[in-house]
Amino acid sequence: MREVRLTWSPENLAETEFAGICQACEYLEVLGHLDVANDGIRQLVKVRFIDGKGIDDLDALDYITVESPLPPHQYPSVGGEGYIVITNNHPLSTNAILMDDITVLPPYKLGREGMVINVRGLPSGVSTFVKLAREILPPDGIAVTAGEEVEEGLTNILTDKQRLALKTAVSAGWFEVPRKISLKELSELTGISKSTLGEHLEKATSITMKWLVGSQQV
Repeated sequence: MREVRLTWSPENLAETEFAGICQACEYLEVLGHLDVANDGIRQLVKVRFIDGKGIDDLDALDYITVESPLPPHQYPSVGGEGYIVITNNHPLSTNAILMDDITVLPPYKLGREGMVINVRGLPSGVSTFVKLAREILPPDGIAVTAGEEVEEGLTNILTDKQRLALKTAVSAGWFEVPRKISLKELSELTGISKSTLGEHLEKATSITMKWLVGSQQV
């Protein structure tokens, strides 16, 4: 599994179709995906309108249809805040939901502070979604969150001795700038001869860097 965080700055959003949301709302936060229909994705959202703006301004956007308030609540007032159900047929949203090998993780928020979404799924699916985003709504930043994938990957590509040497070197400050420990001191700490430890670190670092670069391309 892989997880990727995509971010869009307010300036970027202002040049896209999402500018209409930013002009009507302080923020629109997607709390959940309720259903997938022919005309788009039904979403439960929390919205806070800008002074003088309200439901009609949001419903006027081509890719959003306001369906109803969240029972037993009423529609939020002009300039107010509340929970509503919308149908969203923006291509980025519909394509993401229709892909069966990724999940767009709610909640996520867009508005005057920009937008951040997290996507989790199979590496191939995440890569496809990122390519789609770059075509439809190019993000300002893309960050890969590896999590358990890194730990599992290191177990698969390094020997036990290489992995132990690498972890000890990291925790002891070997990779700090400037280094906080010498190879001799690290050797004494691990009980591994200086020459053998140096060989383990050199191989482990080389293997790990090649694996990280190759595995985190999106």
